[in-house]
Amino acid sequence: MFPPNTWVFDLEIIKCIPQKGVANTPGLLYCRHWGDHANMGISVICAARPDGSEMVTFVCDPYVKLLQYGTIMDFYRLIAEADFVVGYGSHTFDAKVLSARGVHIRPSHHLDLLREVKKAVNNVAPKGWKLSDASQRIGFATKDFDGAQAPIAWQQGRYQEVIEYCQLDVYRTCALAVYYANNGASLLGPEGQTVYLRKLPEIMASP
Repeated sequence: MFPPNTWVFDLEIIKCIPQKGVANTPGLLYCRHWGDHANMGISVICAARPDGSEMVTFVCDPYVKLLQYGTIMDFYRLIAEADFVVGYGSHTFDAKVLSARGVHIRPSHHLDLLREVKKAVNNVAPKGWKLSDASQRIGFATKDFDGAQAPIAWQQGRYQEVIEYCQLDVYRTCALAVYYANNGASLLGPEGQTVYLRKLPEIMASP
């Protein structure tokens, strides 16, 4: 299915992203906009094997010490040694936030499932393809948490809530990755239709 040393990952940021037409909340830290990756900060990164096992958590905020979790340096080592990484929306967001911190994911070893969906449906913002929606269609039904609230929760000290949300998104992505690999590089669309993505990357067919 995937190379042995494959990790599915997700990250959360520290600073809030301004919403168009909505005033910033006093007392909260904000970056400038969605493209301000270098100024967002990383609160937590979670990673697991595609089957959902070996979940590992890395707290990356230098002002928060949670000794039961790894550090951003531990994540750097994990990603440097990985054969393959999988994310959802990771090409346009997570990878760019990491790149701003000097961590670069090799494009040939990075599968962004949402990016493949966008290519398949020829739409840069397809409706019905939120991670929670897509995973629910394959039977991974969970209570949701508004991702925009994660930076607020982190700044308010609700660290465990954000960590659990990040872990949940990794589990959702794992479910989609396994479905994708087991069903010929396809996912279920919002109307129940089969959406065929690109062919499985060659590395996934390697022994």
